[in-house]
Amino acid sequence: HRESIPAWSRDRERGRGRLGRRGLRGGPVLPVWWQRSTRPEIKKIGLLAIATLRQDEPLEFLLSLVAEGSQRDAKAAYNALGLYQHDETLWPRVAQIAAERGDLG
Repeated sequence: HRESIPAWSRDRERGRGRLGRRGLRGGPVLPVWWQRSTRPEIKKIGLLAIATLRQDEPLEFLLSLVAEGSQRDAKAAYNALGLYQHDETLWPRVAQIAAERGDLG
């Protein structure tokens, strides 16, 4: 199924990739791909990939999903951010946003 492989990845494999530096580092590419995906299991994997980037912009994207996304997307973003449960700076923010939301428990 073509949706399981991001278009930017297929283009790079064909030698047509025109990703800028930000695209290669994850910048807006993964969030845009995630938004275009329709299969829930693929979206979850995408959010986990975004979380592993360990960069401010992608992490803020995940935090915004926890705060404002649909319940399914918020739960998936919360679970992806679970990688940071031992991060004394980030995890309290994640937990506070989830608690304020109130429907992820």
